Amino acid sequence: MTYKVLVLGACCAGKTSLYEALRERFNVIESDDAVLDRAGGIWPSTASENRRVVVETAAEALAMGEVIHISSFVPTAMIRAARADGFTVALLRVPLVELERRNRERQRAGGHHDMSHWFASQLESYAELDAEHLVDHILDGTEPLARIAASVASLTA
Repeated sequence: MTYKVLVLGACCAGKTSLYEALRERFNVIESDDAVLDRAGGIWPSTASENRRVVVETAAEALAMGEVIHISSFVPTAMIRAARADGFTVALLRVPLVELERRNRERQRAGGHHDMSHWFASQLESYAELDAEHLVDHILDGTEPLARIAASVASLTA
């Protein structure tokens, strides 16, 4: 079985939970983990350094023969190239009000920064990708995790 799947989702959309649900059965690269690994366990201190490392780790993941790459951001040109290379692109869609609720909950639970400043640009970027027909599947990020994971797993068949 050969699979190439790119799952995009905003901050607080459930990407890490999805990674946890899939990693036992599939080769899954979660962007945040890959960035932290590349940066020695410390998040890049500037936006430009963060973008550079995110793009590098995405390029490495998208070059793999079998992978599910989960990320909040991959440059559009890389998405086009990935699709030309056989990748299926899925969008983990979560309404803004739910992203905001999850963000507040994560902050209350501790250990998480406020991610709300990313939501507008991420959702706008995903709408542009969808309008350009670069999204093959929409995943309802408000569904139970098991259902979302099963949907992604079905994209590997």
